Amino acid sequence: MHYTEPIMRPPCEGYSILIEATAGCSHNKCTFCSAYKETCFRIAPMEQIRQDIVEAGQFATFMQTPRYLDATTNYVLSSAGTKHNERVFLLSGDAFAMSFKDLKQIALWIHEYIPSTKVITAFTTVNDIRRKTLEELKELAALGYNDLYVGTETGSPDILAWIKKGHTLQDALEQLHRLENTSIRYSVQYITGLAGSGNGVKNAVESAEFFNQIHPYMIGSSSLTIFPDTELGNAFAHGTFTEASELERIEEMRVLIDHIKINTFFSSQHISSMIPVVGLLPNDKERLLSNLDRVIAELKSMKMLPKYERNIV
Repeated sequence: MHYTEPIMRPPCEGYSILIEATAGCSHNKCTFCSAYKETCFRIAPMEQIRQDIVEAGQFATFMQTPRYLDATTNYVLSSAGTKHNERVFLLSGDAFAMSFKDLKQIALWIHEYIPSTKVITAFTTVNDIRRKTLEELKELAALGYNDLYVGTETGSPDILAWIKKGHTLQDALEQLHRLENTSIRYSVQYITGLAGSGNGVKNAVESAEFFNQIHPYMIGSSSLTIFPDTELGNAFAHGTFTEASELERIEEMRVLIDHIKINTFFSSQHISSMIPVVGLLPNDKERLLSNLDRVIAELKSMKMLPKYERNIV
């Protein structure tokens, strides 16, 4: 198998088969992200991809043998509720940037060599979706592409422009609505703390307004980490960006959840998040808000918290 570091996949793809289709990120200009600063974006050779799929298929076949199953407790279920070998995640930062022709061929190979596959998924950008026709998206859906992870990060037009995502809110609305005209499900991402200290509530309200206009099956939330080798890191070092406290981030998440009106699954289980927050909206909204209120009250009672935060790098 061929893998280029860093290897990144969503938490709920922990049991998915990972196939490197690309390395790096085709955009790689976000002010907050350092993930692929040392990796030039490239598409893996198609023959290499085919060979990796063949090898993964051989391993998947072994995992179905009685010897393997007897050594495990039935099947290990992922957080997505699927069994081993049913999901393939295409690496890396936005594998959906590949052409329709290449994505189609990859899907055909996956179904040939890993026939148990039910879902093929990947990170994607708004612009990756835009570059494909509706007919192409529908054909990719028929081939098993589903549950795409769309890097939205925010629904605030000002913050979106500042972090240099490469699309506008209108672009995002148009392209996500196009996805909704296919059978491809998608999730969107939100980063608490991205707007900086004192701006989280405004960011949450505007982002909820944006999310309420689309239909993601999941809103995945993480918490901002400031990396020194980024534009945001430089702004922080020069005092032009003030980091939001942990308390502010929890309060921001509470506002976001409170303002979301659509039916969706909310998940904040990223390693960067202070606490796990998981539930169906609107069904679990009261429970989530109550839990967050308790955490907020506890944080406010911690007199050493401001000093602790100042020593976080």
